[in-house]
Amino acid sequence: HRDYNKCLLFCHDNKQTSLYQKIIKAWNDDDRLNSDSGLTLHVVNFQITKMKESDITNSSIVIEKGISQEKFEIIFNSYGTHICLDEHYNFSHYLNQSMLCKSLLILPNSTVRNVADGDYAFYVEGKKSRHKSLFGSRFVFDGSSFVSRVLEVGRLSKELRENLGAKARNDALKYHSKNDFVFRETFTR
Repeated sequence: HRDYNKCLLFCHDNKQTSLYQKIIKAWNDDDRLNSDSGLTLHVVNFQITKMKESDITNSSIVIEKGISQEKFEIIFNSYGTHICLDEHYNFSHYLNQSMLCKSLLILPNSTVRNVADGDYAFYVEGKKSRHKSLFGSRFVFDGSSFVSRVLEVGRLSKELRENLGAKARNDALKYHSKNDFVFRETFTR
């Protein structure tokens, strides 16, 4: 059973501390994302953010720290909306696993569209940057765009969210199958 009102932010990379802080601050500071909205943000590995728990004033933010692998897997597999704004996640096993678990995705509007381009993907517009990353223009987080995407997910009916989650899984399977074929053709001749 997936709960699409639970949004997962998995903090894993010390180099992304600033991004994690901005995501949490945008959620914390927006009154529309309070506990009455029904949406919750679950932050796993909160200690990486280097924020103080006392700075979190929005009761819809749940801090998970020091959890076991088993508990993380339960969270990962049951929370229906995954926040994948870290560009390293967007081309990784994590993104594919999120799609396989029928998750809705909150992603940067960038080249990640090559992997996750269905209606299950809610793209956050980035601010303009003159800096480049390995994947093209560098994504610069925009809090208002992020909050808008979260609220958009929250307005969807349960049935639509479940259908979109199923589409995410189907796309992940197609993408995985296509890459397996390319790999076999390239390296097994």
